[in-house]
Amino acid sequence: MFDCHMHTHLSGDSQAQLAQMCQAALQKGIGTLCITEHVDIGHPDKEILFLCEPYREREQIERAREQFPQMTILWGLEVGYMPATIAQTRLYAQRYELDYLLYSVHVAGGWDCYDKEYYEGLTRRQAYLRYLDAVYDSLLAWDGFDCMGHLGYIAKCAPYADPALRLGDYREAVEAILQRLVEMGKGLEINTSSFPKTGGPMPEADILCRYREMGGEIATIGSDAHAPEAVGQYFRQALALAEAAGFERLCYFKGHEPVFEPIEKMAAALR
Repeated sequence: MFDCHMHTHLSGDSQAQLAQMCQAALQKGIGTLCITEHVDIGHPDKEILFLCEPYREREQIERAREQFPQMTILWGLEVGYMPATIAQTRLYAQRYELDYLLYSVHVAGGWDCYDKEYYEGLTRRQAYLRYLDAVYDSLLAWDGFDCMGHLGYIAKCAPYADPALRLGDYREAVEAILQRLVEMGKGLEINTSSFPKTGGPMPEADILCRYREMGGEIATIGSDAHAPEAVGQYFRQALALAEAAGFERLCYFKGHEPVFEPIEKMAAALR
């Protein structure tokens, strides 16, 4: 069992130590972790928080590998898309011998979807379409990543009573993104950090199902944990949704190559 998205104190929005994350993973039956610290070059107001130092990340991973020899601990980055700095981002990501590059969109229209200013003067539909347009643009700007991270991130942040981003509400925009991912041969992350807010993962189950119907074969799973207690959160529910969507296996990445495991085996490992 694996968890392919988490942050430690080397990301500015976490205070967790990697050893704590590893201990939490083992308690839950998770033997493979990929550490994905933030790299958001040019973030409008939080760049100092969201720009890790990869060599420090590598050093802490090497220490953790010595401390937890029974685990597979992989080196990744979560790279944020911003049009003005995408060239710098590409160069930055290419410097390091990573296992995994997770590509995410947090910012659209000059604001992070987390910020209340993002929604000012916009209808819900306008706000969601602006985010989806930014995701599509990100796929035109770069192909050097492995998986698209938390498609539907805006739903985790939006100030609405029912914030879930569903296929039926934005079909044309969502299907354009999914088609592009399939054409590029890129994966889609099943991110479980939205369960407390929306009751489902990012992307929602209907979008995951549509990705599979359109020929998507590469999917991974990540808790987006920023604290030990969040490692592997809601994985059992997410695995059931992935299986219902038509996936028989999910993967993690090692040296940018997918390593697949059957969902049945993954579910059996969880504690």
